[in-house]
Amino acid sequence: MSDVAWGICEFCGYDATEAVRYQCKQNDETLSNEEYEKEVEFYLYTSHADFCVGDLPERFNTPHWRNYILRLSHNEAVKLDWKYKARGIIEQIWCGDI
Repeated sequence: MSDVAWGICEFCGYDATEAVRYQCKQNDETLSNEEYEKEVEFYLYTSHADFCVGDLPERFNTPHWRNYILRLSHNEAVKLDWKYKARGIIEQIWCGDI
C-alpha cells in the first residue's frame, strides 16, 4: 500500500482534495461525501493526469490508480487507455493481466 494519502498525486504532490475544497469555497457550495469523492477522483485522475510529470506506466500501476481503474467499466478503461496513450497498460490492469 502506498504511503501517499488518498487524493494526493504520488509523483508530483498535487493535492486534489485541496483543489476541491478551494472550488467549493469559491462557489459557496457544500458537497456530500460521495460528491466530494467523485470530484477529487475527477481532479486527480482526469484533470490533473493530463499534465502530471509522472511516468505513465509507473503511475498507472500504483495502488490508488489501480483501485480507480478497477472500478471503471471495460469501455471506460479502454477510453482512458487511449486518452493517455498508455500502450494497453490500463486495459491490462483492468483485465488483471498485470
